[in-house]
Amino acid sequence: MDYIAIYHNASFPQSSVISKASQKQLSCQQFLGILADLKVANDLLATGHYQKAIHLFDKNITIVGQHYLSPTTNISDDTGTKLILGQIEQKKGRLKRAAYLKRNVLESRVSVFQENNQCQ
Repeated sequence: MDYIAIYHNASFPQSSVISKASQKQLSCQQFLGILADLKVANDLLATGHYQKAIHLFDKNITIVGQHYLSPTTNISDDTGTKLILGQIEQKKGRLKRAAYLKRNVLESRVSVFQENNQCQ
């Protein structure tokens, strides 16, 4: 179970799922820390430590913030919807599902950041 389908009947306000680019930049050092935490969180996920993985995913989603978007690029970003679904699943106690959803959000945002920046 690597990626999880999103509910088809979920409805969220557009403002909660559309992201705007941030003017401040995420440093390469911060980005490398996010990549290191992502590896640790994936290891936790693989061993069934869902709450600990969720903590790391949440921490790094917060650090990435809106920095992954470029002010000059207008992309459609559905990660806000996935993040909301992950929060709902977590509140329902479905930690495995929540962890995978949040991991997908972080991986997507990291991927977009890498495409727009020079950090490796």
